[in-house]
Amino acid sequence: LTSLLKTTILPVSGAVGRAPFAYLLSRYIAVPYLYGFPAFRFSKSMLISRMVILLASPEGARLLKECTAIDRAAYDCIWPTHYAQQRGRTMCGPASVAMAMRALTPAVNTQEEDVLGLQNAVPRTKILKCGATLPEIEALVRSVNLRGTRVHADPAPSDRSLESGLLRALRRAPAALVLVNYHMTIAGQPPFGGHFSPLGAFHAPTRRFLVLDCWPDTAPCWIDSDALITAMHAVDSESGLSRGWLEIDAGSEMDNVSRFISSSE
Repeated sequence: LTSLLKTTILPVSGAVGRAPFAYLLSRYIAVPYLYGFPAFRFSKSMLISRMVILLASPEGARLLKECTAIDRAAYDCIWPTHYAQQRGRTMCGPASVAMAMRALTPAVNTQEEDVLGLQNAVPRTKILKCGATLPEIEALVRSVNLRGTRVHADPAPSDRSLESGLLRALRRAPAALVLVNYHMTIAGQPPFGGHFSPLGAFHAPTRRFLVLDCWPDTAPCWIDSDALITAMHAVDSESGLSRGWLEIDAGSEMDNVSRFISSSE
């Protein structure tokens, strides 16, 4: 197990690469039998964290059922009609934006390739090569006539204040939707790195957020609030800024978005 952890977690760049080995060892457990043998098939993720509960599991379904209507409104807005895994390996940002656009403007079936083609804020080749940062996704969203506001999870007086801000944004659904930008390994989804996905729900009794994960090698799951906030604290080595979330506001701009998309076809 020690050898496996060293080869799958410690080489990850950024905050995880600098994290103490004892911390990582204490938070992750190997589950070689979960997906069958050979153990730890990469396509299913090599390690499973105690912090993560899959939405598709009985426990995950129970947590969703126990959520209040306001705390699961985003989930009901997106799932299952508008949810889709990303197609390109670096396309989690455009794929998440596309999900939000489909949910906010159901008449327009926007796909991640459409978002990439419609926007003019970030070079297409750059996104296809190495993805996008939180500031870049905000600029991308605004370039397609959406109102997007980013929040960086900079150190705060307490992580509870960040949790409260994220929860306030989540509870604006269906008028607005939230895309979280976080480091997957820190959140409990090793051995993967920076990622975007829509936020779906909050289970208050256990303080878990439902991330509608679009990465094809993982799945939508409940992540412990402290772990998710810590994963958003992680500095993006490309932008030099902490990660965080992007709030996409429907508002009156959605009619303009529909016209913009139609005129671009």
